[in-house]
Parts: sequence; structure tokens; C-alpha cells
Amino acid sequence: MENHSERGLWTRRDVLRMGAACAWTLAGEGRPSACTRSVILLWMNGGPAGADTFAAEPAEGSVRGMRLVETAAEGVVFPVELRRMAEEAGWLRIYWRVVSPECCHARGWHLWHRGQRLPLSACPPPRPRGLWAALKRRWPEAFELRRETGASIRAYGESRFGRDCLIARRLVERGVRHVEVELDGWDIHCDLVPRTQRLLRILDPAFAALLQDLRARGLLETTLVVWAGEFGRTADVNALGGRDHDPRRGCVVMAGGGTAPGVVRASVPLEVILSVVYSGQASRRWDWRIGGGVWNAHQSG
Repeated sequence: MENHSERGLWTRRDVLRMGAACAWTLAGEGRPSACTRSVILLWMNGGPAGADTFAAEPAEGSVRGMRLVETAAEGVVFPVELRRMAEEAGWLRIYWRVVSPECCHARGWHLWHRGQRLPLSACPPPRPRGLWAALKRRWPEAFELRRETGASIRAYGESRFGRDCLIARRLVERGVRHVEVELDGWDIHCDLVPRTQRLLRILDPAFAALLQDLRARGLLETTLVVWAGEFGRTADVNALGGRDHDPRRGCVVMAGGGTAPGVVRASVPLEVILSVVYSGQASRRWDWRIGGGVWNAHQSG
């Protein structure tokens, strides 16, 4: 597999191959509306495989032994562990083949969170820490889940990730512009099926409840929810029963913020995705200032 991190540049062939697919995207198809006020990033740390999540195909699923379920979007199937998200599929914009120039975790994280690529000779700086706690000090009421009904809390699932997605909704209600919630564990080089199924069971209720909650409160139109990781993973399963890194097969899901639902199966450069995520911002980077952003370093389980 060709490594974009080692090459460092897009080739002319890359640009020509992806140009037609990207032209309509850059022209505004799927771009959030100008009324978008907040972004919630559901960060799948380690790099999830689209084929095992939101870009599943029936033939692949049967080979791996993972059962699939039809969704509310015609012709789209998800793993059966994403039953609740299957009902939300009609609200999603799913990019099947997002092409990144990076296949190193640290560099991929930096590109997503800073909006620009590091020079090949540069080492990524450490991830910011402590902002979640600082945000809690500024908006303590957003973390008071006793104000939520038991049914509301249970809807997000019995996991830290679910709890943090609920807190993300409460922060957005209070005007926080950028909130990130991390679900770690997606660097699955072995034991693909059981490890993926475990993560999907955590993800499904939290992601679905977040979308339903935002919609019920009239916040989904002004809140862009993004599901993503550093890069994608190989189509083939390796000898250890896992998938290796593949920067050409990333999967990104968006909902809300005026984004048009649909499935984009053609290859799209990550640059296009970032232009959507950073749309309307003064600078091409995640705003980490308190009141503007949060880094949640929790490993959910």
C-alpha cells in the first residue's frame, strides 16, 4: 500500500482522479448552512473502518460474519449493532471514501484538529489537556446530570461516552461552539469482529440519542455533528483478523447544521471534509480557548 505520509504530496493522478467527485462538493452540496453555530466532533480515536461501521456492504459483512440491518436510507445497510443509528440514517451524510495524506495516528489527529498538515520533518505537538475540567468550572450546570430525567440519561447508554455525549448537548445549549467527545479503541489490527461489536454497542445509543435530542430541542439545524477518526482501514482483513491503516478509505459521517443527507461513495479528499467542518471560522484550526472548545481525553467504556 502506498503511504501518503512518506510521499508528502498529492500527485497529479490523485487530483485528476478525485477532481470530478469533489467539484460538486466544493460547490456547496452537503455544506452546512450559514446558521451553524456549534460543532460536536465524535472522535473515534485509532481510525475506524468504514466497512465495519457506516460504509458497510452486504457481501463484505457476510464474509466477516457480521450481520447487517437495513436502514431508513434506501440502499444503505449498517451492522446490526447500529440498530438505532439505522433509524437515523435518513438524517446522515455519509462519506465512504475520504482520502487523507496521513496514515500516522499523531499526524492524522493534528491534521483534523488544526486544519493544516505538518511538514514531514516536524513532530506533532502533544495533545492539549485539561480543557474539559476548565470548561466544567465555567459551566458547572452543564455537567449536572441530575437535572436530566432517568429516561434521558438511559437513552444515551450505560457508558462514559454516552454520558459525555449528553453533556455535549447541554454545553451546546449554553452556547459552547466546539465540543469533542472521544471513543477510543478503533486501532483494530486483530480480533476485528468482537472488538468492533463492543465499540458499536457503545456508539449506537449515544450517537442516536444525541441526534434525537438535538432535533427535539430545535438545535440540530444549528449544530453540525461530525463522526470521524484519523484515517480509514484496509478492505482486506490481515492474518491476525484485523485491518491495517489505509488513508484512502476513511469514513466520515455528518448530520445537522443544514447538511444535506445522502451517501457519497466517490473518493473525496480530506481537505474537502475539513473545509466543511471549518466553514465560517476565522482560521483553519480548532478553537481550544475556553468558551470556544473542549478536549475530552476520556477513554469511554
